Amino acid sequence: MKIKHYRNISNYFSEVDDIGEALRGLLNADIEAVFGVEIELTKGVMSLALITPPYIRLGAEPRFRRLISRESDLNCYEGYLVEPTFLPLYEALNGEFLRYIKEVTLDKDEAVAIQWLLKKRSDDWKLNALEMYGSYLEGNEYPSKFRIIRTVQEKILSTLNKMSSFDVTKPYIQEVEAKLLSEGYQFQLRALVHSKDPDKIVEQVEGTLEKYDSYNAIRLYRQKDKRFKRLYRECILTYGSSTQILSKQEISALFGCGIQSQENGIKVIQSHNSSKQYTKDLIALLPKYQRKEVKVDENIVNKIAEALKRVGLIKQSRVYNESVTAGIRLTIVQCDIPKGKTITNLINKTADIQAALGVPSLSIEQGDRADTVKFTVPNEEPAIISLRELIELESFQQFAKENPLSFIVGVDEINNPIYLSLSKLVHLMVAGTTGSGKSVFLNSLILSLLVMHTPEELRMFMIDPKQVELQHFAGFPHVEDVITDMQRATVILNAIVEEMERRYTKFKEAGAKNIALYNQKSEKPIPYIVCVIDEYADLKDTNKDIEEYIARLGQKARAAGIHLVIATQRPSSDIISSRIKANIPNAISFNLNSNNNYKTVFGKGLGGVTLLGRGDGIMKIEGYPKEFQRFQSAIISPDESKEEEVFEAMIHYYSDSETGKPYSLEVPIDNSEQEEIKDHEEPLLDQLKKIILETGDTKVESLRKTLGVKNATLIELMSQLVDEGFLI
Repeated sequence: MKIKHYRNISNYFSEVDDIGEALRGLLNADIEAVFGVEIELTKGVMSLALITPPYIRLGAEPRFRRLISRESDLNCYEGYLVEPTFLPLYEALNGEFLRYIKEVTLDKDEAVAIQWLLKKRSDDWKLNALEMYGSYLEGNEYPSKFRIIRTVQEKILSTLNKMSSFDVTKPYIQEVEAKLLSEGYQFQLRALVHSKDPDKIVEQVEGTLEKYDSYNAIRLYRQKDKRFKRLYRECILTYGSSTQILSKQEISALFGCGIQSQENGIKVIQSHNSSKQYTKDLIALLPKYQRKEVKVDENIVNKIAEALKRVGLIKQSRVYNESVTAGIRLTIVQCDIPKGKTITNLINKTADIQAALGVPSLSIEQGDRADTVKFTVPNEEPAIISLRELIELESFQQFAKENPLSFIVGVDEINNPIYLSLSKLVHLMVAGTTGSGKSVFLNSLILSLLVMHTPEELRMFMIDPKQVELQHFAGFPHVEDVITDMQRATVILNAIVEEMERRYTKFKEAGAKNIALYNQKSEKPIPYIVCVIDEYADLKDTNKDIEEYIARLGQKARAAGIHLVIATQRPSSDIISSRIKANIPNAISFNLNSNNNYKTVFGKGLGGVTLLGRGDGIMKIEGYPKEFQRFQSAIISPDESKEEEVFEAMIHYYSDSETGKPYSLEVPIDNSEQEEIKDHEEPLLDQLKKIILETGDTKVESLRKTLGVKNATLIELMSQLVDEGFLI
């Protein structure tokens, strides 16, 4: 259906005391005509008027539309949703646009006029938008509004997917569905700016619009259309705005209409109706620490210059255009590369410069500007950064909203927070020796996942060979099991592999390619599964077949919503094989014993970089802007007893909460094999003993075929025979 320009026979401009209340009345009145809001700003004064069709009259016509008649220094702008336009704006605000726009700073002769036009859409826009959203979830970043073009886009995308080794599908967004199922209003945003320097005013208006940035945003673009003033004067809604759709909730967020973020029974949150409150309550249980101010060595620049002179790189101890940036653990000094030298000359002298400085670690890399170099040195007194400080940041909350399985990494060299998502990484390798900060980081990663997801959204399995590292998570309702017996670990991993296969069968029946699309279609959504293995080397030492399960999960588990976090103190090549590395390319490492270990973890060494321990880490993540990103990890608490209190408080919170009720998978992951053993335990054990005594054969594969049981069942039975002393 082609949409023509919309206009009223004539427009009526009504001054009202409460624009939000008046707009709510028009939204609820379900009118088909164009209506809207007009705002005029002069220095210290804001005038508002409601635009209505002539049959709705709420007051006298205002007289402040003088700006349109001006000819000189008049600049025209239009506001558009960023593509794809079906993505929603931030809906938690309530009329903040009017409050913030009032604060725009204007000089005496400057003025701004802003016009919002709205009209309810009653055609088939929802159907087309839902189809566009489906294409978007499949990885089509900018789906066309035209079905024919969209089909071509999807065919090209399908071909590229076959050629690539990574999944381009996007996570399902509940807020998008809420917008598409609510009433939609086509809108047009126009602005007139009277000023000799319009950019400074437009920047302020855009700053107000940026407060609504979420999955989408509205941006202003300059227009030179000669018809602009007529369109503005006559309040004409043009055909070009046909894809610009706002929901009632978005309009309410802009103008304060008091409409809740709920439509057709759909809540605009990611899980159930109180998950945000649970997250807020759990974060409040984390200890909060005031970050200490880092004291920078005032002579650091002079010391670097003197070191460069001592190693023969410069003749005078002087560097140019220097700048110093201090993080909580490291300080970065950037300056011009010495004349006649290259970055390679400096890097090759790293060890000599470090010795001249007398510091435990030094890294040298290219600077942010051309012909500059960065020296990164450790602070004399490092500070700590708490998990709570980072998890409370609005930027992380927004990141977690858009990316399932988000967690805190820490802060970079200059204190910028770093977040990652397991759903994007697929799987993660974590390495580090005793005292390096590996266990502390692992605890923060796990707690980030537990705090940001309900048990209905996330189930976890933990394999803890040391029996002490992960036991404090056993009481969380998300945690299915904390396994300390290595034969039992084999059974669990096999069961997770079988659960993966069951999920793909479900996806095929539902016509879905991954967990996000399946949960979108299914009345019974399934949770993500994360399996954490604390010491992979110990696990592999006790069972050589374990690599087979890890490799299978590494190859296929991502789309099924199953992810691995594998940690080890001993990342030697016999433990982390090339097969494992190929399936788990993303890695984080803390201090290791040798550069060869770093090569095993990352595929290449770190050169002259020396990690300092106590949470000083480095990561190599596919698609990250830097090949190696150094960071300082966050901690729950520097006091281990306080950390235990946090775990106990959270477990107690869940026990008193509905969220504490365990979510049962349709096919319980760790029950199927156990039930088989319970039902047939004595007969199978007797049969197995008889076969071994008669044949002398103890090979797993031949015994499994003879008994007619699954591999995991036989391993469990063999383990029992060892416990009885029948086998060694």
